[in-house]
Amino acid sequence: YLYDSPYHGEYAMCSNLWFKEDGSTIYTACGNTLRSSSVKANDLIYAGRLALSSDSTYGYRIVSLSQSSLVKEVALIEMNSAQCLSAYEPLSCKTHLNLYESDFLNRSSVRSIPPVSVGGVGYAQEGRFVFHSADGSVKWLISRLVGMPDPASEYQLVRLR
Repeated sequence: YLYDSPYHGEYAMCSNLWFKEDGSTIYTACGNTLRSSSVKANDLIYAGRLALSSDSTYGYRIVSLSQSSLVKEVALIEMNSAQCLSAYEPLSCKTHLNLYESDFLNRSSVRSIPPVSVGGVGYAQEGRFVFHSADGSVKWLISRLVGMPDPASEYQLVRLR
């Protein structure tokens, strides 16, 4: 621990952090972004916000984030904090995949992670991790099938378009 952010308490950090490939940007679970630098005066400087879906109770948080400099894209899975913490709404948790332009943080799309059918039975997908291929041309999603009785088939890897 060397020092604190100059904005102590102004911008929510929430919990998990992700980094731009070159380390110059820090993405927080609340969607706030900060510049990173080895020079204290330039470190942890607010750089903008990734627009997340809105909710009147707790709001949305980022579960997983991947940034590709080659395609200038941020992909993330967001969760509705209220629904994910509630025992009554488990099928609505971690079901959004958002895409952003990484230089200016403009959201280009919000996608639903659809249910899938296995053996004729439909299962909701709970997005766990999203990541880009090394060249940025492909996005991958690791998801959990909610209610899948076979633990060996509970997780799947999906190529996204």
